Amino acid sequence: MLQLLPELHRKYTDFVEEALRAEYLSPRDRALVELTSAMIIGDQEDLRKALISAKQEFITNEEIGQVAGIIAVAKTKKLFNETSTQEGILPQSSQSECCR
Repeated sequence: MLQLLPELHRKYTDFVEEALRAEYLSPRDRALVELTSAMIIGDQEDLRKALISAKQEFITNEEIGQVAGIIAVAKTKKLFNETSTQEGILPQSSQSECCR
């Protein structure tokens, strides 16, 4: 889509490069952030690269698992929030006995 708007595509590419080159985060923190964003986006190639970077920065399997768990919780929470907004809250009489 951005290829249809060359100026916007160039600005976006510049932004991405600057964000990844900035030196405000330690290499380890940057690897964790890249891993997190790859997990959120779900692109397998980006995830593979992020996992390699994470391991090169000595991020443990336990830390990777915790990141994955936090993302799963956030996605589930978002899903439940979207569902309750779309369907509305069930009236008290519609709920099963266990939920009252």
